[in-house]
Amino acid sequence: MTMIKKMKKSWIAAGVTVAVYSANSSGKTQFTLVTRYKQGLKEKAAGFRKPFKEVYESVNGEGSYAQYLKYLSEFVDERRNELLFMRNDFSSK
Repeated sequence: MTMIKKMKKSWIAAGVTVAVYSANSSGKTQFTLVTRYKQGLKEKAAGFRKPFKEVYESVNGEGSYAQYLKYLSEFVDERRNELLFMRNDFSSK
């Protein structure tokens, strides 16, 4: 949770919209981070925003990105990326 709180400061500084969900079940603690691209896929383009490392260190201090990478290797067991699109023609609303 400490790492996510530090990431939140970065998301706010960069203007990124992220929702954080926690799994409520037995087993290991799980979090799902969901990024919403309000301006479309152009937000994924190189140069649209400052690099994450630069933003992260600007709000968490110089050298903090190295600690972030260390935490990732220690505490994150699995990571997946998916790109989802809303299908209004199949949805109930």
